[in-house]
Amino acid sequence: MKIIVFILMAILPALSLSGQRGEIVPGSYVPGRAAAAYTGRWQPMHNPSAAAVASHTELSVTYENRYITRELSNKMVAAVVPTPYFNISAAFNHFGYSVYNEMLAAVGFSRDFGGWRVGVEADVYMVYLSPTERYATTVTANVGAQVDVSPAVTLGFSMFNPCFSAVRSSPVQNLPVTVAVGVNWHIHEKVDWLVELDREISTLFHWKTGFEYRPFDVFTLRAGVYGADYAIPTLGVGFSIDDFRFEFHSELNPRLGVTLLGSLGYDI
Repeated sequence: MKIIVFILMAILPALSLSGQRGEIVPGSYVPGRAAAAYTGRWQPMHNPSAAAVASHTELSVTYENRYITRELSNKMVAAVVPTPYFNISAAFNHFGYSVYNEMLAAVGFSRDFGGWRVGVEADVYMVYLSPTERYATTVTANVGAQVDVSPAVTLGFSMFNPCFSAVRSSPVQNLPVTVAVGVNWHIHEKVDWLVELDREISTLFHWKTGFEYRPFDVFTLRAGVYGADYAIPTLGVGFSIDDFRFEFHSELNPRLGVTLLGSLGYDI
């Protein structure tokens, strides 16, 4: 246990100093992590407006292992339920282990107005402080929009924590405030090119780009890269069998190592 704690004490500061992305929000399988304008499917806890594209109920479970360290893993369940007036999305994510963990729960509402989509999400963030203080909790939001400016181009915008929420602990822990702007260029009916810029307040700008290629209805290939002061390549594949979907995503951080993500989805 002492060895594990020592390793985490070494890695967790590096995650913050690297400035690559907020660790509170779980990852996605979008190429290059460029999820702001992605229209394939809603990526839980990213742009909430993307949930408006769902035409039927979607369920998913996702596991993300960061740097081959079990204690730095995300476990998430999510669902989207369409209604006649708007789509309802919900997700719950757990990060960490018994000595230190964070939880993020979200409920969102989105609507497609024909050519443009908007979404708003309420988030509850909980962090384990100590055996005596237990958990500290705060509430924040996630807002987003997507606009189809032409049949070939979609613009996306999202902002996490626009209310600048913080955890009232000692010392006070500020949640990241992240703004993302992206473009999805539908180069071909089988190929999408995604480009995104985002920034956490007080950190570097992050650039993200990637391609998604769908040679067959049941198979998708994704490749991309993202970074701030250095580049992180990503590679992933997706399979569809009847109503089931499996997505696999990998990336290589040259300083911290490999991250792997797997997601299993079911369409009702």
